[in-house]
Amino acid sequence: MKEWDCLCRRPRSLRGAHPTTSPWRTIQISPHLAAPRNCNAMTNCFIQLLRALRHSGLALTFSMLAALTHAAPNKVALLVGVGQYPDPENRLQGPANDVEALRQVLVQRWGYAPANVQVLVDQAATRKEILQALQGLMQRTQADDEVLVYFSGHGTSALDPALGLPLPHGSGAFIPIDAQLGSPNVLNQLIVGRTDLRPVFDQLDKGGRKVWFVSDSCYSGQQVRSFTSEGLPSRMVPLRQAAAQSLMTDVRQRFQQNLQQNQDWPYRNVVFLAAGAEGEAAKDIPAGYVSKFPTVDGKAHGAMTDALLRVLNGQLPVDANGDGVASLHEVHQAVATFMAQRAYGHTPQRLPSVRDDAHATGQRALLSGAAVVGVPSVVVRRPFGVAVHAGITEDVVRRILAIPDVSVTDAASPAMLRLALSRDQRSFQLATQGGDLVSSASRDDVGRLLGTVQQMAWVERMDAMAIQSRRAVLPAEIAPAALGGNFRIGDMLHFVVRPDRDAFVLLLNVDSVGKVSVLYPYFPQELAAIPAGTARAIPGDRPNERIQVQEPLGMDVQLLFAFDQMPAEMARWVKRTDIAPGDPSLLELERMVQSNKGLLSYARTELRVEAK
Repeated sequence: MKEWDCLCRRPRSLRGAHPTTSPWRTIQISPHLAAPRNCNAMTNCFIQLLRALRHSGLALTFSMLAALTHAAPNKVALLVGVGQYPDPENRLQGPANDVEALRQVLVQRWGYAPANVQVLVDQAATRKEILQALQGLMQRTQADDEVLVYFSGHGTSALDPALGLPLPHGSGAFIPIDAQLGSPNVLNQLIVGRTDLRPVFDQLDKGGRKVWFVSDSCYSGQQVRSFTSEGLPSRMVPLRQAAAQSLMTDVRQRFQQNLQQNQDWPYRNVVFLAAGAEGEAAKDIPAGYVSKFPTVDGKAHGAMTDALLRVLNGQLPVDANGDGVASLHEVHQAVATFMAQRAYGHTPQRLPSVRDDAHATGQRALLSGAAVVGVPSVVVRRPFGVAVHAGITEDVVRRILAIPDVSVTDAASPAMLRLALSRDQRSFQLATQGGDLVSSASRDDVGRLLGTVQQMAWVERMDAMAIQSRRAVLPAEIAPAALGGNFRIGDMLHFVVRPDRDAFVLLLNVDSVGKVSVLYPYFPQELAAIPAGTARAIPGDRPNERIQVQEPLGMDVQLLFAFDQMPAEMARWVKRTDIAPGDPSLLELERMVQSNKGLLSYARTELRVEAK
């Protein structure tokens, strides 16, 4: 018997073929046929079936063979990691570990045959080798096969949108090991989305492959945030020559100009998970920071990859609706929640976005196999800790300790830390662990910040309660989704939800001064159910219906509930605004969520506002 081709799941030749009088051509299987060393469990089961058929005297027709092989989709992965760039200043510790850990979890838990996982790390990850491997995916796979493409390393921004990734109005490129960033020809040395990735994904999509592309590198158009996360190194490298600078575009302006273009995601079988949104730099966790930001295996990793590995190995709960699979909605939510708790300073992005997901791609399983995905259990709320920096008086500390569910800690306790209070000569600042500004106040108005602390503690309690009560993740986002919730004064935005069942939606906003307002339903007619699978823009999708971002600066949090049945109390919440911290009516919201346990889907978003 000649070699068995595990990649296409067809034998190149089988010994013992013989003529038959049957109108169907049959093949006889040798009793000594055994599964080759590199075949996976599905292939081995198939061969055992062939043996059983032979010993029972049954003939296997080619039509039966085709049906059996069609029922066993192949799993193929291309994992690329680049950390040892020629310039020591650009080197990253995480990518090599990212690739190896992902390879192991795919083989050990998700049924990937080792021979089907191609790895290109550091010196092997040249532009030529990466492009050849991408082009080879069509030859290695067939319709219904699962294809995972993973990039870990540096990305670069400031590219013309015509050269961007296959994202709506996006841009970006991956930097292979042999790219010479100082070269005038550098644009031809990158893995550029529109020219290198888009044709491959188009071909795979049209060929019926199910593709999941994961990028733990930065594809941001420009840097928006003014804070970084505890000094973690960035995975974004700015291009360093005048030719590239001439191609720089303001992605924020492009998004605002194109908001009216309701473009659907161009694929039916391709989904994308990126480490950061437009304007964000993905972070690397080097070995020296693992004690502060513990990783899944104690090694250096990309921040997003560390969260993703926890999902894939079952450590992070992901299967919110209990159907036994992990969808894009659920994986994105689990990864985003974990990263928000760590406050890395960048928000994972999913595509298709909620608005663009016309084919319900986000509800499909990302990976098939026998692995058990993490199922949410009882939610244990961590203590809500506020780190108090130098210069904060004892009186302020006492007032913080008087707030229910809040404790004072130090910056060296990341398991408890939620917010940090500091001051300078002019004002107080309240920020997340990663440095995102939540709120600020003059030195004479520290009481307002204490109200924000009280309300943020309530948000955490409400969030834990909602996660415990939900039956599914509510697909929801702040649009434009590619900005990752990062906006400036004067920007226009709206919210998008796409419930999986007919649902009555309640959208709460907690602003940076701690006031709670109902954004939806704002009018009585909005109490009507939103049909299942419908993308609803809130307040609306027309230019005059969007929300213009205004002061104060800082961070707002949104809690979004989609009830299967309209709660009797919901009508009383229409157009409620500016509910102060500690208001007794907030307890009614808690009771409404608890009384609808198992009858709602839920999501949480964050909106960060900076000056122009």
